[in-house]
Amino acid sequence: MEGLAAGRVGGALNKVWLEAKEFFVSTASGMWYGALAAAEIVVHALEIAWIETTAFLSKTWTNFTTGFQQVWESASSWVAKRMLEIQGLFDSGLDVDAAKRAVDDQLESRLAELESTAQRQVAEREGQRAAEREQAAALHEATLAGIGRDFEEAQAALRADTEAGLAASQAALEAAKQKLAEAIEQARLKREATDAERGPASAPRDLMAEFEGRLAGLGEVIAKGVSVRGTFNARAAQGLESDGGAAERTAKATEQTAKHTKRLADAAQSGGLTFA
Repeated sequence: MEGLAAGRVGGALNKVWLEAKEFFVSTASGMWYGALAAAEIVVHALEIAWIETTAFLSKTWTNFTTGFQQVWESASSWVAKRMLEIQGLFDSGLDVDAAKRAVDDQLESRLAELESTAQRQVAEREGQRAAEREQAAALHEATLAGIGRDFEEAQAALRADTEAGLAASQAALEAAKQKLAEAIEQARLKREATDAERGPASAPRDLMAEFEGRLAGLGEVIAKGVSVRGTFNARAAQGLESDGGAAERTAKATEQTAKHTKRLADAAQSGGLTFA
């Protein structure tokens, strides 16, 4: 019986342990995968910042170099026109104005070419930036999805392990309950068999009644003996009263013994009598 009780207590403790283990492991797992997700978010933010920074620097450099080239071309054109003016002082056949217009046309063409090249480079860099951001976002989403999937799989495995342990504990508990019920049933059958062997419950009651009758008869015999002594011994007449008192006390003691014996018999019959 003690083994069955210990089994039930052990099953309950095992259930508590499995539930506590699932809670702590689930919490630790959530913290770990949460840290992985946070790290991925930080890395993605740094990657986006790097993409934006490099794109900004690239566009800034393109605009700077284009502007510098435009200034250089403008300065070269100005110098060229000044040289034409000086040359016109020595060469009367030189059309200085036409030469200057040619220089201006060449400058405009060159400036337009530089601006077109700069815009094309900026557009290409912007497209590269957008592509890099999309690629980084796709990788980021895939990484977060993988972390979430791994977390769910870990949680599912933990729940399955806990449920298997709880099922085993419940099965062991049910087996212990079944054994306990069988033991109680066997004890009941043995008690009924023992009661059947002892016979009717009224037999002890009859024996005690017979014992009470014998005690009452013994009191009457003692009283008669005292009375006969007083008849044959006249000298002891004065002590008769005291002897009579002793006989009375003896009869009362016998009666009390019979009453207590009857109470013991009633208690044994009702099942209230126990022995330490």
